[in-house]
Amino acid sequence: MFEKSRNELIALLSKSTGINFKPTVVESGYFMCVDVSGCEDKIPAKYFVKNVNYEEDQNTQVRQMHFPDNWDKVPLDFALCRYLAIEHGVSCMPITNFCMFESPHVTHKYIRIAICKPTELFSDAKLVDTFQKL
Repeated sequence: MFEKSRNELIALLSKSTGINFKPTVVESGYFMCVDVSGCEDKIPAKYFVKNVNYEEDQNTQVRQMHFPDNWDKVPLDFALCRYLAIEHGVSCMPITNFCMFESPHVTHKYIRIAICKPTELFSDAKLVDTFQKL
């Protein structure tokens, strides 16, 4: 059903020259998981600091996620999603959010992107420009 949108998203992700997005090509569904391992050096350090409000606009309310005490920093997927949202206006979902406390097999290297969108969204000139600069 969303095969064309999935293909357009894969093409969009490949335009990034800095972050090496590695999509998992799904056969169906509403979301696609994307491996973002190896991009930690592309994200400003402030996004990895636990339980700190780094938002500069005092009128913006940020609900801080409280991570387990034994984690020394914000997971990669959370840091990347927050960075993309705040600095580039791109919304993604961290996979860690779904298994942080429940699973001993937590992974921090995947984000989730909705493919249940109009196909033309992923070829929008402004979005393409944003990804080319990532």
